[in-house]
Amino acid sequence: MHAKPDLRVLLEWMIAGSGSVITDVITLGFSMAIFSCPECEHSQDVAGKHVGKKTKCPKCGTRAVVQESVSLSVPDLETPRNNGAPVILRDNGGSIQTILGHGIRLNKESTLEREFITVIDPTMPAGLTGCVGIRTVYERETDYRSDQYIYASTFSVKALQDITAFEVRFLLFNIWGRHVQSLTSTEIADVPAGTIRNCDGKWLLYGENEACEHYASIAYTATIRTAAGQVYEMDPTPVLEEAKKFSSKFTDTDLEPTPIKR
Repeated sequence: MHAKPDLRVLLEWMIAGSGSVITDVITLGFSMAIFSCPECEHSQDVAGKHVGKKTKCPKCGTRAVVQESVSLSVPDLETPRNNGAPVILRDNGGSIQTILGHGIRLNKESTLEREFITVIDPTMPAGLTGCVGIRTVYERETDYRSDQYIYASTFSVKALQDITAFEVRFLLFNIWGRHVQSLTSTEIADVPAGTIRNCDGKWLLYGENEACEHYASIAYTATIRTAAGQVYEMDPTPVLEEAKKFSSKFTDTDLEPTPIKR
């Protein structure tokens, strides 16, 4: 059994990069922001102070407005009954459309918007800094490969202790509520306590139909290795509860990463 991190450290971890911290526990809250390019669909977390400002996409140069990503009031985390309990974050994952370029989009007549859900266990020695999820991206043909669809996510993990590796998992569901895949992203790197590791995850997507039907994702930090050599695995119970809201047939075996198709 390991010690629970100080709640103040947890809250600073969750709002890293979002701006100043309001320390009044009665009104305690935070905001995060995200830049999402309407042309190439590159996205990344940015400081909350930039919400409403227009900036250039670092990948394609398209200018777009920074949007508020997460707005959460968390005074209940100060109460004994919630201290150490899982934190469930929910956010709008953006349009279900996938940009192909030259004005062409998948699902161009749909107004559906995807769901992002992130489960944070405050008893773990590291965790995701906000609500993140999986988007579908179309990559044009290059000299080295043909055109392809991919799943993509930009996310950050903050260490509460010195860690040497972590694994983030994403559970994917389509518009019919069916579990499609469980993706995993593993980082093996020294991350000192109090610092953040920024990650860009990409996974091959196996066809246009899959891209069209992708709807929701659940993200969580599944496994962490500390500098002391201890390996922590997150209690999957709250993740399973969220997954079963999409699919009653979801089981703990579905948490395991989906084998790569050959």
